[in-house]
Amino acid sequence: MIGDDDIRKTTFFAAAAWLALLIGCSEQTQDADSSDVMQTLTGEVFYRERKLLPPGAELHVTLEDVSKMDVPSTVIAASTQSQTGAPPYQFSLDYSAADIDSRMQYSLRAKIMLDGALLFTSTERLDPFKNPGDANTIELIMVGSDKSQ
Repeated sequence: MIGDDDIRKTTFFAAAAWLALLIGCSEQTQDADSSDVMQTLTGEVFYRERKLLPPGAELHVTLEDVSKMDVPSTVIAASTQSQTGAPPYQFSLDYSAADIDSRMQYSLRAKIMLDGALLFTSTERLDPFKNPGDANTIELIMVGSDKSQ
């Protein structure tokens, strides 16, 4: 015959199993929802030349998936802003966490344009996810025939 102790034990274990199942489902739902969350990358861009930007110069910063060789990178997020004054220039990029795959490689790139002409560009790959606590600092180099000034 089944005693009260057996019923309590069975009820306890059944309740614990349901609770574990509910917690597991809850975590999956939270993980799925968290991938749709917008994240922000911030940092600064600078160049070493002692030169102010001309009026109308624009800073373009992009977060790109650079995983595939021999094909153009995929832009995940982009920001364009007019700049005046001396560097460093601050930037902020909003992107969806769902667009980031830990198996892929990413890079922050920056350039400064004036009326369609490239003035400065980044030349080194900066992975903003490699060391999340590090500052995102992008160094630009001057391009074109205006280097001597």
